[in-house]
Amino acid sequence: MTHPLGADWLGYLAAMLVFCSFYAKTIVVLRLVAIASNLAFIGYALAKGLYPVLILHVVLLPLNCVRLAQLRAVTKRPDPETRNPATIASPENRIPPVSDMALLGGPDAERKVGQRDGPSRNFVALVGQLLISWLIGVEK
Repeated sequence: MTHPLGADWLGYLAAMLVFCSFYAKTIVVLRLVAIASNLAFIGYALAKGLYPVLILHVVLLPLNCVRLAQLRAVTKRPDPETRNPATIASPENRIPPVSDMALLGGPDAERKVGQRDGPSRNFVALVGQLLISWLIGVEK
C-alpha cells in the first residue's frame, strides 16, 4: 500500500472539507467551508493536472464568495455590547429544513419560485410516488 504524497494530502483535505460542509448549521459557515474546499480543490487540481476539477472549483469559488457577501450584507450585526452566542445561532440564521425549501413548496416558495409553486410541488410528489413504487416493486 502506498502512502499519499504532497498533493494527495491536499485532495484529502478538500474532500474532508466537503464532508464537513454537510454538518454546517448556518449558511455562513456552509459558505466559508465551501470556499476553503474550493481553494483546496483548486490547489489539488493544479498539482495533479485535473482540469475538470480545476474548472469546476474555479467557477464555484467566486460564486461562493458572492453568495457569502450577499449574506453578510443582509445579516443584522448586533452591537458588540449586546452580542451573545444565542443571537448568532438564532433560528433565523439556520439552514431551513428540506420541507421548508422553495423547490418543495415551503413557506417561502411563492416569493422565490412564483407561479411555478403548484406544478413544481406536483412534479416532486409525482416523481417521489413513482420512485417509491419502483423501489417497493408496485406497478401502477
